[in-house]
Amino acid sequence: MVKESPARQHTILSTIATLGAQVTIYQAGAGFRSHVERRGACLERLVEDIAAAGHTRLLLESEQGEEARDRRILYRQTDQHGCRDSLSYGHATAASEPLLAIPDAIAWAWARGGDARRRAEPLVTNHIRL
Repeated sequence: MVKESPARQHTILSTIATLGAQVTIYQAGAGFRSHVERRGACLERLVEDIAAAGHTRLLLESEQGEEARDRRILYRQTDQHGCRDSLSYGHATAASEPLLAIPDAIAWAWARGGDARRRAEPLVTNHIRL
């Protein structure tokens, strides 16, 4: 989204809105010392929520250097929430799984603020601050 023109950004968000996408934003704030802690806190809460909802698949976008740490957190959290056998998880690139572009675009718009956030807001069903 960063490299797209404002008109293209608008088109992308408008198109996503027609898909009926629903997004929960997990936001770890200043109470965490690093990106690693913020990401870990968000993953922990995410597993708690998807286990409670009975979801069976979690696919995260690959980020260099994060996958091994994510897998440790996911392994521990799926055990803690009793969904180790029912919840599968993994990482993929947006090139190999195009649907990963949806949360990426919405997260970008939310962080960007202003008009971009206003366009993304109808897609955000829940905003969880950690």
